[in-house]
Amino acid sequence: MISITETLKKQNLRIIITDSGLGGLSVHALIDKKLRINNDKQIELIYFNSFAGGNLGYNSLKNTNDKLLIFESALKGMMKLNPDIIIIACNTLSVLFNQTKMFKEIEIPVIGIVESGIEMVLEKINAVSDYNIIIVGTETTISSNQHKTKLVQHGINENKIVNQVCENLESEIQINPNSKIVEKLIAGIY
Repeated sequence: MISITETLKKQNLRIIITDSGLGGLSVHALIDKKLRINNDKQIELIYFNSFAGGNLGYNSLKNTNDKLLIFESALKGMMKLNPDIIIIACNTLSVLFNQTKMFKEIEIPVIGIVESGIEMVLEKINAVSDYNIIIVGTETTISSNQHKTKLVQHGINENKIVNQVCENLESEIQINPNSKIVEKLIAGIY
């Protein structure tokens, strides 16, 4: 596998940012903005929507196998674009990635959003002495337990971490992140 350090040394880079919804577009925009500042490389950013199709989001699919089949298909489509790096801007897809067949086949760096979330949490809690961490996510994300496991590996007391499924939150955030429905979902009063 090619390392991220080796990849970033290339003069011309093609980076795919993928998500199963629209949230990845904001990640795409942020990366685009940061790359334009003092960058002498030729970088092509491609947004690849890994949405399941129709009215089916990954979290409405019946089982993990169905989710993996659809994500496998999306990953194969991405690889046809010859990327140098794939950034998964979706917690659901990030936790599914290492279960795909493509996980062992893809030779380029694939960066999931879980690691970024862990880093942000660690930065925040280093600034305070007393804290609790509530991880809110889809059924797929929470049942994987990846966030909690990685935080514990960084020395966080697992009794300070609560995993909470919040069904439909990701969909409602995409519709309107400032809506009353989002507030109610977060507050647990849906």
